[in-house]
Amino acid sequence: MPPSPRPLRPQKAPPPAPSCRGCGACCERYGRTLAAEEPDLARWRREGRADLLARVGEGGFLWIDPATGQPLTRCPFLEPTEGGGGRCAIHPTKPAMCRAYPSEAHGPYCLRGVRFGDLPPPPHRSAPWRSPSSRPSRRR
Repeated sequence: MPPSPRPLRPQKAPPPAPSCRGCGACCERYGRTLAAEEPDLARWRREGRADLLARVGEGGFLWIDPATGQPLTRCPFLEPTEGGGGRCAIHPTKPAMCRAYPSEAHGPYCLRGVRFGDLPPPPHRSAPWRSPSSRPSRRR
């Protein structure tokens, strides 16, 4: 006679991983420090994305002004949304570096303090990140 099955114990499910809130802060900060990888360039060629290829500098540096060849200070494909957020206008074909965000190189938190890992919030993140324009002025 086969042994009777042991009762299943309910397993505690891990908490769902937080998702991007779409505020655009990380894209704003890191969007000018990117480099395209060869698979990105090959995909953009296949897709006929001359608009993207024109913004790739020497060594795959992203993003440059196609008219001057000078680096841009922000990602030109970050579009503002209602409520002060941002969205990626090239999401379906964005660079691998953007697809991989967040990574260990950025740590377990986004710039607004959303935790992407299992560590507790760091002490300096007691309040959400705020842009300089949203901070109260310190007039005396």
